Amino acid sequence: MALTPPHPSSSPSPARAATTANNHNGGMSLPSTLRGALIMTMFVVVIIQLHLSLDKFYSQSSLPCPTGLEGFHAPLVVLSNASITTEAAIRLRNSKEFSRDWNVPTPLEQNGRHQTGSKLLPEINAQGMIIFYLHIPKTGGTTIMEPFEKNPHWRYRMVYGWNKQDKYRQEMYQTLEDWKPGMKIFYEYHAGLSSPYMDLTVREDLLKWRAMAQVRKIPFFAFTVIREPLSFAVSHFNYYYASRKKGDMRYFFVPNPTEDDFIRLTLPNPQCLFCVHTEEAYYQSYREQGKPIDVPKEGCEAVYESFATELDWVGTTEGLSMETFPLIEHVAHVRFHRSKVKNKSHDKIVKNQLLNSTVAYVRSITQYDMDMYQRAQTDFPITMWANFEGPHKTRPPHNHTNLHMAHFDTPDLLGQATRKREREEKLRMKKEKKQKKKQVVAQE
Repeated sequence: MALTPPHPSSSPSPARAATTANNHNGGMSLPSTLRGALIMTMFVVVIIQLHLSLDKFYSQSSLPCPTGLEGFHAPLVVLSNASITTEAAIRLRNSKEFSRDWNVPTPLEQNGRHQTGSKLLPEINAQGMIIFYLHIPKTGGTTIMEPFEKNPHWRYRMVYGWNKQDKYRQEMYQTLEDWKPGMKIFYEYHAGLSSPYMDLTVREDLLKWRAMAQVRKIPFFAFTVIREPLSFAVSHFNYYYASRKKGDMRYFFVPNPTEDDFIRLTLPNPQCLFCVHTEEAYYQSYREQGKPIDVPKEGCEAVYESFATELDWVGTTEGLSMETFPLIEHVAHVRFHRSKVKNKSHDKIVKNQLLNSTVAYVRSITQYDMDMYQRAQTDFPITMWANFEGPHKTRPPHNHTNLHMAHFDTPDLLGQATRKREREEKLRMKKEKKQKKKQVVAQE
């Protein structure tokens, strides 16, 4: 919270305070130490306000910050306003102190565009690999995670809720501190009810993990995928509102939807909204409580700016087969089943059957998502990678036994023992639940 100087009506000046005190003390003047303390307090308040004003001015303008003021910034606070949160994160990343501590790389070129052959694609090596994936719903994420989810050579972690977020972020820090060659981690951030991606804590973790990996010479790759807004809106509606898993009461349910239902329930800029407010913004209760579903233009621009400065790759759903899949295959030495689409929506509303007026309406309320989509295609061309030959020339995945990663055989590195315990615990709880149910039925 920014400090503001006391209002003139509520805080007397030193002279006025001295006069008032003099009157209350039978005409006696204040001790010199008290007068000095009052003057010093007012001086400190004025200096703090001056620093905060200058900090705000230089952070919002293109002028360079004068020497001596670069290190003075207002306290970093996690705010709901996405643009302010991004500004704080960028300041944190660019600050001399943070860069000195973590040696943070910046994936984006200074001109805001990735030039042809300007980047080297990281690739798994004997040290292992870390992949961070921001999973925006209905962009192909379930298909993307499939090669990693049950792969014994990868430790797969998905954050979807507060408990997982806290548990896995602490685990990641500890793992990086105690890193053993050959470890491979796929960290999927799906948010759910945990912090949104635009929360400063989430992105600060990402910056620090990248820096810690760089120090240990561990290949690190962070990416996300976004989708053409009209296609997203149709898929989103069909999955969340036109179909429902048994017992799932979180979303509006329209089993036999009309085009009017589609118009009524389609959200403005839902991909940007997800990054700012998480998947909870899709819930029926969230909208019925009147919580914000509109992210301002500045907020969505901040979302894209965070993508461009903190991620290595922003792909598109439409380019999965020809761009993102080959890239991940090159980076991680895995294989995607391109003919196999996971978590597909049931097509109750069909894109090519929508009225022109409906299409125009959806495009009008998803313009900021469209801006992100178009900028990603311009800023992240597949040709930016100097060491990537293209989808048709991607070599087959390595035989893991030839990578000199003997640690793959150690269960603790892969998290296999942990996953086994979790499965056994779930089965035990399920069995106990069935037994209790049988007992209740028998008693009745």
